Amino acid sequence: MSQCKWLTLATIVLFCFCGSAQSGLIPYYNEVMADNPLVYYQFDEAVGATTAVNYGTASSADGTFYNLTLGQTSAFAGLGVCGAYNGIWGTDGSTLIIPSGVTAMNVGTGDFSIELWYYAANDDRHDLFANKDNSATVKSFALINDWPSAVDTVCAYETGGTVHNTKPSAENEAWHHLMVTRTSGTYAMYIDTTKTAITGSSVLDFTADKWSGQKTIGSNFAGSSGHDTTQTLNGFLDEFAFYGTALTQERINAHYAAAQVPEPSTAALLTCGLLGLLAYAWRKRK
Repeated sequence: MSQCKWLTLATIVLFCFCGSAQSGLIPYYNEVMADNPLVYYQFDEAVGATTAVNYGTASSADGTFYNLTLGQTSAFAGLGVCGAYNGIWGTDGSTLIIPSGVTAMNVGTGDFSIELWYYAANDDRHDLFANKDNSATVKSFALINDWPSAVDTVCAYETGGTVHNTKPSAENEAWHHLMVTRTSGTYAMYIDTTKTAITGSSVLDFTADKWSGQKTIGSNFAGSSGHDTTQTLNGFLDEFAFYGTALTQERINAHYAAAQVPEPSTAALLTCGLLGLLAYAWRKRK
């Protein structure tokens, strides 16, 4: 084979494998974005970053990191890195704050989904997501690990103290993919793609005053604003997304599977190896 043909072949292989390597970097991101999230935080910012970039469609929805240690190993390589939460209460506690006034999240009594990955390091209560009304006296909605009075579980809590679930099992000291959906007033919870029906119908209007306050990821908070945390997660959290639709089981399965792709470095190594073989063969034929 001529040098020209070998060079052409090498170029084709390089293009194909580089394209594969690039697409292999973001399969989870692609699956999430295909479902049009309103808010989506990847937790992939550099260590020391304070701005949580929103990749969703909502405007003015960049969040703020407080006291997180970014750049930590996540559940799967396909998720990139994650944030470590310190479990501390108060202004030194870890949290990610969604700014108040993100009107795209005001879904009223309509459908929505909340998605995240988390790792709880102990059996204490951890608030994975929380919203309070502007008076800071009512948690209008929260996702809570190890509460009430049951470890290794997750519950959804709505205004008035109603616990909307049957406390599905979610063992601590392990990573879990959590998805909560509301469709036609009915909640469902999916832990690692396994569906659990949640008891009680939802009455919460996600446009009223009780939804218009500050929202926190990985903690609750003591006031109506600021970052004075309570019930802070001791562990890790990653890939938070809020959707204005109720995702189907099929889409939830697709998200979970996409997180488990091989590391991008594997594709890169294959590329280098094959190009090395091509270069060797080309030299032998000179």
